[in-house]
Amino acid sequence: MFFLWTLSCFLLGTISLTFAADCYGGEGVDPNVSSAWQLRDQVCGHNACGNQDIANDNNHFCSIFLPFGNGQAVQLQRSDPSGRFVNCYDATENILTQCLDNSAGGGLTGDPNGSWKLGDEWYWITMNRSIGALLNEEFEDTQNGVPIQGYMFGPNQFCQGLSPGGGDSCITIPNGCFIAVPLDNTVPQVNCTLPYDIDSDA
Repeated sequence: MFFLWTLSCFLLGTISLTFAADCYGGEGVDPNVSSAWQLRDQVCGHNACGNQDIANDNNHFCSIFLPFGNGQAVQLQRSDPSGRFVNCYDATENILTQCLDNSAGGGLTGDPNGSWKLGDEWYWITMNRSIGALLNEEFEDTQNGVPIQGYMFGPNQFCQGLSPGGGDSCITIPNGCFIAVPLDNTVPQVNCTLPYDIDSDA
């Protein structure tokens, strides 16, 4: 009986290792991987997807990103038709330790990313996404119905007018923040609340 109990404990302790992550763009340590760990904690432990879940009227899918400066971000997606996400911590840890925070890896190339899947439950983390590209996927050429001409990322300064430097009223954009540059003489809002999420109809 003791042997069976010991064997059961061993199998339970190693089962998460059975389902390895799929790594793309090599295996190594991304210099901004700490942002990925932070985003994982927000998604798996602090309901960072809550706003999307409410908007979608379910919690089956979430796509969320966290800026780390210079207009770049880490993106995390999760999907589970059951809405349970029971492997969130283990799955995302496998992606990070095997793909993006792996000092024993051969090195990273391009935009490194990794995924993990068990049945219908799926996770994906990618580094070095352009925040502008992420926002354009959602807002295209408008933000909240207001036409824009693109995005400006901090650290920077935007002066009210048709273009940067086009007026006397200036706002400061801190590092890790951004604005949607307006086409008219409205003062844009500086977005610094982290993490940012992307609504989805999935």
